[in-house]
Amino acid sequence: MTFRPLRSSFRLPLSEDALRSALASGHGRAALHVRAHGDAGGALLDACVADGRHDHQADEDRSAWLAALVDDAGLREAVLDRLEGFAEHPSAELLLEDAEHRVAVACGLASSASDMRARRLAFRLVQPHPEQDELVGLDALLELAPVDGILHVARMRGRALRNSSEPREDPWPLDQAESLSRTGEVEDALEAAALEDADVARWISAVAAGTARDAMAARRVSREPSVGDVLRIVRADPLGDHGTLRAFARRASADACAELYAAALVEPNPRIACTLLRALHAWENPWFDERLAALVDEELVHFDRSNAGGGSPILGATSLAGRIAAPEHRALALALLDAGEPYAGWTMLCASAAPEDAARISHADVPNGAGISGRRVPADRDAVTRALLQVGLCCEGPVAARAALDVVYAESPSAHCRADALERWIEIGDVPREVLEEALHDANAATRTAARVALHDGRNADC
Repeated sequence: MTFRPLRSSFRLPLSEDALRSALASGHGRAALHVRAHGDAGGALLDACVADGRHDHQADEDRSAWLAALVDDAGLREAVLDRLEGFAEHPSAELLLEDAEHRVAVACGLASSASDMRARRLAFRLVQPHPEQDELVGLDALLELAPVDGILHVARMRGRALRNSSEPREDPWPLDQAESLSRTGEVEDALEAAALEDADVARWISAVAAGTARDAMAARRVSREPSVGDVLRIVRADPLGDHGTLRAFARRASADACAELYAAALVEPNPRIACTLLRALHAWENPWFDERLAALVDEELVHFDRSNAGGGSPILGATSLAGRIAAPEHRALALALLDAGEPYAGWTMLCASAAPEDAARISHADVPNGAGISGRRVPADRDAVTRALLQVGLCCEGPVAARAALDVVYAESPSAHCRADALERWIEIGDVPREVLEEALHDANAATRTAARVALHDGRNADC
């Protein structure tokens, strides 16, 4: 039977709130609405001056996507007028992501139509960071114009360094510009400018000093934390905010993760065991142990709400148990869901989800906007949909997986999570054609590509 989604369906025209939400998440329905019905409420204009992405580090830049929508809606001059206001009157309370976004949108408009007004605006919108010795928006500017961009950087930062006794500059803008231009082009331009501009010469010297400092720092990099380091530090302070745990989670080998897991399972102090397992929350290869369920209960009973990360909690024992299909894990997951703990429940259910869970999953309660759900473990919209994504990725049954992936595709504020959900859904099969046709217009390039390939190959039963 063809799977019919409950959450990913939509109807045009979108309401103003739905359009703003879709522009923020990058859903293709936003593009379809703008092209068919325009931007009467100003949602697209607002999206061009404030970055709506939930995850600024993981979700790719959307300036090219927005620039195309702006031109489709005939709003190029209106957007440039809005950006002009920010260039003339920079905000004293600078929101870094929004300032970078405005530079990127100006660069997107400049590159899409060789628009000189947009190009000039991009340079003017690059601003000094109010708290750090750097310029905001350089990535996009250097992508647009590596040579002219680095000269702009050199002049602005050189002026800022006039009264510095020991000027040192991060070399990354220079490295970036050189990587985006022809060999020697940036060096020749800087050398010529330095002969006539003392600020440029000052900046070049500061970059050389900064490069030397970075080389010295690289030689002093500490070794990666070992299992012994983690055990010693956590046993000394079980409730501390341990940078060592985060470093271990980022760098540890599979063997080191297995060693720490085994040590946590035999640790007599359950609080210490739970803290150790937090370092393994993303590890994919735990084995079943009857002691793990007890540690899940310990973790949730004593969950520290300060560890919620603004609605994105880190659960170690619960995440690991969720990757192991077992009747006791399934029973605990369902009990957590019934008790009003969606994040912990879905996290725990991952590998144990069954076909009969599809209806429950399809009607999963996902917090709206900045809302938080969960009585003991507070979780926001992103955290809950990430947990459901793991259900879709980990459970073996296609019925429950499709239901979870449908919710994630429709509700996740993170474009890269939506891309992962669609790719897995396509792999399972039976993606509704309307979902793929919407995904062709998504802000995320991987989502667009996956939809295009699926429609071309006809791999899904509903295509």
